[in-house]
Amino acid sequence: MNILIVGEFSGFSKNLKVGLNELGHKVSIMSTGDNFKKIKIDESDINILKYYTKRLNNKYLNFIFRIIIVYLNRVRLKLFLKKNYDIIFLLNAGFIVPGIFSIKAGLPLKWLKKFIIKGTPLFLSACGLSPALVKHAKELKYGFAYNKYESLYNDKDIRQFESICELCKKIIPMDYENEYSLKKYNSYSYINKVVRPILLPYDVSNTRYTYYETDKIIITHGINRYDAKGSKYILEAMHKIKNKYPESVDLFIPEHLPYEDYLACLDKTNIFIDQCLGYGMGVNASIGLAMGKIVLGGCEEENNKSIGIDAVPVINIEPNVDQIYNELEKLILLPSEARFKISLSSREFAEKYIDSKIIAKKYEQIFIDNK
Repeated sequence: MNILIVGEFSGFSKNLKVGLNELGHKVSIMSTGDNFKKIKIDESDINILKYYTKRLNNKYLNFIFRIIIVYLNRVRLKLFLKKNYDIIFLLNAGFIVPGIFSIKAGLPLKWLKKFIIKGTPLFLSACGLSPALVKHAKELKYGFAYNKYESLYNDKDIRQFESICELCKKIIPMDYENEYSLKKYNSYSYINKVVRPILLPYDVSNTRYTYYETDKIIITHGINRYDAKGSKYILEAMHKIKNKYPESVDLFIPEHLPYEDYLACLDKTNIFIDQCLGYGMGVNASIGLAMGKIVLGGCEEENNKSIGIDAVPVINIEPNVDQIYNELEKLILLPSEARFKISLSSREFAEKYIDSKIIAKKYEQIFIDNK
């Protein structure tokens, strides 16, 4: 199949493409490279330019610059989208823009509808924020984390989101929160479209196992979306454990690094903290497991049931400094052999459940069954 993936989140598209290519499909990605992460593309992909309103100080030059960016994006996209696609996979409805002259970087809704009229099926991933998640996730355990997004979507955004949900064949959530929210959204209108959540893919086959210990245990937490990941609680717990065990612990806290630079920094990490405000694993957890790190993050029973896997080797943490600290202390006080064993279970899980080809097979089956 010839597949177009629209959007990028922390290497999700990049890693899914690896698996789909291995299965014999041709895949093109259309994205901004996930902004500062600057995720690399190949010749079959297109990086659309993103306009920033404060790019230039002169307002007249700024306006001209905006027009140029909009024009270049439209010309390049029109050429890129001349191909015929068997499947369009949209990572988030936010990657669709309302009009062809929108300053927002994305695929115009009008162009998407043209593909659908021609018979190209659309599939939607439920990852990242959406009107459904903002509305219903606050009914869940970590709902308070979504309060700040209540005014994020206006009526036009909500109508567009619902229009895209109507147009798509299936909606594929990445975790329990998205599954729950989408099934409840709009009076259960999309309940029959929402399939079982699928874990985020990672190219495990081409990732080295890199767990080793030196004189200090290195604890890492990458800062990107500070509030969304509960970094406030995580960082306080990390500094608390460092203060108690200064001779045994080092902290590594990378912030807003490009994707490839970020991955290169992680080799020496022993304990990798994803986030503490979710039911399941984020991208960082997948990366950590693939590298054989000891991973702390979301691992609630509801999410494990939702994805259909009982034994997930992620240590569940909550937005509670003492709880996170206690989990870190338990790990630090273990003999190194015990930590090494946890590390091996991380890698084994990644090979069995999140490798790009394994995840791609699940998407392939959904695409084939619902064309």
